[in-house]
Amino acid sequence: EEEEEEEEDLYTPKLGQSFPKELYHIRDRDKNHIFRPKEWVVYKTSAQIFVWAIVLYQYSEWENELTGEESTSSEPTMTRYKILLNEQEPERETVSVLDLYKFITIVPENEVEGQE
Repeated sequence: EEEEEEEEDLYTPKLGQSFPKELYHIRDRDKNHIFRPKEWVVYKTSAQIFVWAIVLYQYSEWENELTGEESTSSEPTMTRYKILLNEQEPERETVSVLDLYKFITIVPENEVEGQE
């Protein structure tokens, strides 16, 4: 019974749901990050709201030519990804790597000091 109670306390993200402010310290943005398919990420929307998303795949420029989609990035060399924000919506967002955040592992200071 105790295990069931512990599981209920765990936070379960939902696609498109706001990312909790108390977790902002574990997100990291870097234009050199590589995102993998099915990876959970935080996406910064155009309204400057952070929401949960799943990476589908890296989007390549040749897809623009196939789909007729115009580039929304001011820098054509900036890596872009297709992400999913809602399981019920078939529409996929094409976003810049600069709008995606990975999660970082926080090592408590006392553990770092013990390693020296």
